[in-house]
Amino acid sequence: MDDQAPYPSAQKLVERLTAMGLDMDGELSVASYIGHFDLLPSKAAYNHVPQAITERCTAIAEAGGEQAVETYHRLVITTLVDAFDQRAAACDLPSWLKEPTRRRLDDILRSLETPRRHQLRLERDDFLKDLAVCRLKLWPLGVELVDTDGGLPRRILLGGLRQAISAVSHVTLSLGGLGPFLETHFDSRRAQAFSPEGYHHLYLMIARLLRDRPAFKGLISTSWWHDPAVSRISPNLAFLNSLPVNAGARVYRMYSDEQTTKSATRLSKERMTLYREGNYLPTNYTLAWGRRDLLRWADAQEADGAIA
Repeated sequence: MDDQAPYPSAQKLVERLTAMGLDMDGELSVASYIGHFDLLPSKAAYNHVPQAITERCTAIAEAGGEQAVETYHRLVITTLVDAFDQRAAACDLPSWLKEPTRRRLDDILRSLETPRRHQLRLERDDFLKDLAVCRLKLWPLGVELVDTDGGLPRRILLGGLRQAISAVSHVTLSLGGLGPFLETHFDSRRAQAFSPEGYHHLYLMIARLLRDRPAFKGLISTSWWHDPAVSRISPNLAFLNSLPVNAGARVYRMYSDEQTTKSATRLSKERMTLYREGNYLPTNYTLAWGRRDLLRWADAQEADGAIA
């Protein structure tokens, strides 16, 4: 991008930060920031922030104010996008997924042209998702983002004796282990694709990834909407469970907490009312869909003419 572009180049951002008194060629270099994330284990969650990064952002804020942190993160995003080809080769991003990923990166860059206050902060989950996409920790597959090194949480064994027995049987006889799985993460900014059609397309792309990567044992997803109670309370969301469960997936009770309650009741008066009356407790469930069952479903769809 040149000086006339609506979004400044990486060099211009470096100059801004240097003018704030930040040593961009030393301990605050963007390369070392990115390096801290690259050194994380592949199993680390997309929203795991190394302590060194937290300390760095604190130092930047002390030196140049909160705006300096946001400008610094704009530079981080720009640097990662510029390195897309090298990073895509390093993580073996499938060739068919490169163009959709580039489009998603373009969307992220465009969102920086008119940044909102506190948009680029470590406390913001949407920023951490964008950062993870730019790092290629998460791959964009339409309505959801996919982590390619997810693991089935051992917590599924804590949902009672019946669930524990079912989970052990499922893991041993069908899934073939606790990982690695493709793990989905919903980005609310992609809500326009939140539909049965959007998820049908997602699962076909998941199947394509599974064919490319035989080591993956299937798909996992953890959310309040996998709670069987949600299908009864909000029938319009029933498709989120009915499609995979009817094709061999299983759901396992996980936990309830304040954030789960906020997410489940934020956009539904009915769920909020039932929660306040004590007739509904928003609870996260993990859906586990083994590769054999998922690919069997995808083969049937494609035989009927569905295209990923």
